[in-house]
Amino acid sequence: MKHNKLFLMVLILIMVLLAACGPAAPASVANPASEQAQAPASTEAPVPTEAHTEMTMTAPGEMPTIAPTEQAAAQPASTGNFPLGKYVSVKDKAIAYKFNDDGSFEFYFASKDPVLVGVYSVKDNLVTMMDPQETNPDCKDAVSYQWSFDGKNLSFAPSGDDPCKPRRDANADTYVLDTNYIPEIAIDAADFSYSAPDAISEGWVSVKLTNSGQEPHHVQFLRLNDGVTLGQFEEALKQGEGPAMAMVQQMGGVGAIAPTLSAQAVLHLPAGEYVILCFIPSPGDHVPHHAKGMIKSLTIQPAKGTAMLEPKADLTVRMQDFAYDLPDTLPAGPLTIQVVNNGPEAHEFNIMRLADGKTADDVLQYLGAPDGPPPFTPVGGMNGLDKGLSGYAEIDLMPGNYVAICNIPSPAAEGHPHFALGMIKQFSVASSAAASFPTGKFTSLSDKARAYQFNPDGTFAFYFGGIDPVVQGNYTVVGDLLSVNNPDETDPKCQGSVTYQWSLNGDKLTFAPVGQDTCKDRQDSFSDTYTKSS
Repeated sequence: MKHNKLFLMVLILIMVLLAACGPAAPASVANPASEQAQAPASTEAPVPTEAHTEMTMTAPGEMPTIAPTEQAAAQPASTGNFPLGKYVSVKDKAIAYKFNDDGSFEFYFASKDPVLVGVYSVKDNLVTMMDPQETNPDCKDAVSYQWSFDGKNLSFAPSGDDPCKPRRDANADTYVLDTNYIPEIAIDAADFSYSAPDAISEGWVSVKLTNSGQEPHHVQFLRLNDGVTLGQFEEALKQGEGPAMAMVQQMGGVGAIAPTLSAQAVLHLPAGEYVILCFIPSPGDHVPHHAKGMIKSLTIQPAKGTAMLEPKADLTVRMQDFAYDLPDTLPAGPLTIQVVNNGPEAHEFNIMRLADGKTADDVLQYLGAPDGPPPFTPVGGMNGLDKGLSGYAEIDLMPGNYVAICNIPSPAAEGHPHFALGMIKQFSVASSAAASFPTGKFTSLSDKARAYQFNPDGTFAFYFGGIDPVVQGNYTVVGDLLSVNNPDETDPKCQGSVTYQWSLNGDKLTFAPVGQDTCKDRQDSFSDTYTKSS
């Protein structure tokens, strides 16, 4: 019995010691329910609580991660609720946040470049932000804010004390989506590989391609058909482009560029599994670059935030079998060209600057029998698009002579490239016209009931026999080219942007078509001459 009592006392003593040495619940962890109830509903003068975290050091160029210590740290957003993109202050347009899907954020203040780059994470309605490079002791630690988004306005509410006044001031504001912002990814093309992200969010994305190699390169985006794997595609590619291209959809890309150059295109990429690759063959052995390793998988993830708006174009170029609807002259300088494929085959809009004294015939002769240096320099454009798709080529051309060309082989013409079937067009680039496009109201000379009102803010209205406009839309002017677009148009033949050349002779404003306009009503209105209303 004494031995049993002694054993029992020893056992109790051990249990007491284990309890005393065990982990206690951290006193700093607040009850989430009570914390949420106490958080002010207003975003004025926020004073958030400090969420203590430690930085996990990474190799240069990698994004640092936030490791939890006492308080449970927020995790990267996975619910898709936190809005991504660039958001501008409603009080001061010079102030903006940009939240990226890789867990990084940027803060802008009256500058094109961010004044602060940090990391953020999201857990439920809490967003935790931190600047790893911060030296101010009051602003070094990560802090959490409650966030709310109503589909338009992004605002923050304090979740405790924040000793960092600049951060308090910034998060006391409300932000709205910057409709001019489009996410950008950078791709470097070397001989023979790509440096590119492994995953990005779906939607409109600006792709900047830089050629750091010794040969010309492009980047083609292909969406794998459902159920197709990268391995299956690569195996089919060994058998030829025909079997492989039947397994994918051509989504566009950045056209070929010469070494040291860069070019940009804006693509619309739905979620799915993709491959990016280069079809250009090396001049020495004629082996396509993808067979030398210039191929990479890419995952396009479902969007986590508000969808980005489609870019605005200065000019629309339509492609079809086998021609370009393209003006003979384009203005020099930056230009955003909407590229539309009316098919039925896939097409591309590659741009090449001609060497002095060379023409499109010289290009065709060289491509048929390469000999000596090429009579052109590839400068970008839009790579292959399947029928019905469109994208935007962002170009910046110097004055000179150029060709637009499609190198895609035609399955209906025994694999002959489209340029051999007529899909090559020479055009010139000239200095932008010095004249300014006139604004105000202009009345038709043939029918006083018809009038155009062009406003300085880039909007227009068309009147037909009434005091209220029958059509309202947007316009842009590049040199002597006027592009108009009615975002509310429901007639498929009248949707999208279309371009006309304009001229002003005294007070008479006239228009000439640039390519084909499928909208008869618009054709009729622009075939008239207008005079400035008094």
